[in-house]
Amino acid sequence: MRETREEAALRAAAEGPRAYCRRLRAEIRRNHLLAGADPAGRPSPLERLVTHIQNHLFEESLSVGSACKKVGIGNTAISADLRAYTRYPVNQLIARLRIEAAIHLLIRTKIKAFRIAYLVGYKTVAGFRASYEKWTGETPADTRRSKQSSQSLASLWRLRPGAAGER
Repeated sequence: MRETREEAALRAAAEGPRAYCRRLRAEIRRNHLLAGADPAGRPSPLERLVTHIQNHLFEESLSVGSACKKVGIGNTAISADLRAYTRYPVNQLIARLRIEAAIHLLIRTKIKAFRIAYLVGYKTVAGFRASYEKWTGETPADTRRSKQSSQSLASLWRLRPGAAGER
């Protein structure tokens, strides 16, 4: 079966979030082993959660509850543990990774913004747009017009004061 252009673009857009998840898992693993936990080397619940998020990032059904249930952990405790590594609870990390992929697609493809919303896992275009503006400070159309990929991607990781996750 041959991959469509849309599927290929989404696969390429997923590389940034996947790389972030790999680095996050490695840091969690290092700290887990340094703490002397599980000498057998089995993945910690937090590592399993990050792996699940990475593997299901673009599915609409991915939520904090579903991810925690699938991994077999409580969402309150794990969200606090994840926040220690990322500064974000689970739901905000999921949104942030989805927006990173959306920025990539907006800048590097001609796929319509409403289609990108569904491709990266949002249930509605309005929800995508609100989340996008919250994280980047601009609309998807503004990003596409500017085509300043490095600035747009960098702005995602340096959030505006008062944006999601900032204290």
